[in-house]
Amino acid sequence: MELVEKISEKLGLTFINEEESSGNVCLANSDELRPEFKETFTLSDMLYYELAILNPLNIEDKNKSLLALDLVPKDRNSFWDLVSLGKKINQIQL
Repeated sequence: MELVEKISEKLGLTFINEEESSGNVCLANSDELRPEFKETFTLSDMLYYELAILNPLNIEDKNKSLLALDLVPKDRNSFWDLVSLGKKINQIQL
């Protein structure tokens, strides 16, 4: 969960459990909400993000240690772009 905490702190996003994701705001966690307006992220978002950054096709030097990679995105847009990419990779792999 250390990566979740780092992403939350750096990007100013709140991590919520998926069970808690249904709130009073109807589109707060909807896929239809534009990324720049999202204030929270879920375990599913993290799994898609990790799928995108750890995908062997995205690692230029396959001998590079994963520990040497900076796994925290530089900004919110990068995070949500990688979440979207992870969703696409997941659909292809199914």
